[in-house]
Amino acid sequence: KRLNGQDAETQYSYDEPPVVVEIGSLQGSIGIDFREDYFLEFAIDSEKGLFEGLIKDESAQHFLMDESFNGSQLAITINIDIINYKLISFSLTYQTENGNHATVTTQITY
Repeated sequence: KRLNGQDAETQYSYDEPPVVVEIGSLQGSIGIDFREDYFLEFAIDSEKGLFEGLIKDESAQHFLMDESFNGSQLAITINIDIINYKLISFSLTYQTENGNHATVTTQITY
């Protein structure tokens, strides 16, 4: 099933292994694909519809598609409504160049 009825966008080339996040049952699952080598660690809780990952500092600019990003300890959290197969929110948390912590959250309203 396509998330929010949209076609998938991928952040990896087909010859690289993605992290495939399957949320929900096999027949009604949602797939989110990232390049596996972006992450130091990640966790998937399919019962809660939650994906959490810590991105390698050297991969952060590529992950964000932002060459000017100078932060560190970038982490992403994706929250999905597993009943209606819709994105609820995603958050990026990171340490800024001057040592402060920042969180950017996008909440989806339908």
